Amino acid sequence: MNMHIKKLILFIFLILMPLYTLADKKMDLIYPPSPLPLLSFDDGLKSVGIEKFAGKYVLMNFWATWCAPCVTEMPSLDKLAVRFHKKGLIVVAVSQDLNKLSKVKSFLQPMMLEEIVIWYDEKNKGFRELGLRGLPTTILINPDGLMVAKLEGSAEWNEGALLAQIEKIIEDDGS
Repeated sequence: MNMHIKKLILFIFLILMPLYTLADKKMDLIYPPSPLPLLSFDDGLKSVGIEKFAGKYVLMNFWATWCAPCVTEMPSLDKLAVRFHKKGLIVVAVSQDLNKLSKVKSFLQPMMLEEIVIWYDEKNKGFRELGLRGLPTTILINPDGLMVAKLEGSAEWNEGALLAQIEKIIEDDGS
């Protein structure tokens, strides 16, 4: 086999391998579910907290425009949000950028996200109060406002083991 073909095959393998591992990730379950500190974010108009979505599941993704894995997972988070909206799951992307929310929304506009709620974490206060360590980090909050799961790192949210896990958590709670 020609050396160029071998290099091409290796290159393709190295590109596709991370996508395969993203699909097999699962969130770490938190037991017992953990109460959240009082969190406040900017929705572009006013200061808001997680209580805005009381009675619903909230998947809260902490991300930034300069974080390539964060940006890469946005479309799959949006597909998850569209898929589970009627089941009571809200996906909130909380920007950790130093820019204002309007610049973050402008950055996301070409992605044409349909269902994700975009908030801004001024001075990364919520990120620090939750004791998070890196971006992206995503937490799942149950309808009682308790953190029930967490994932550090990027993932493919709308397929595989992670999708099945989220679906099971929501369905088990509803039964």
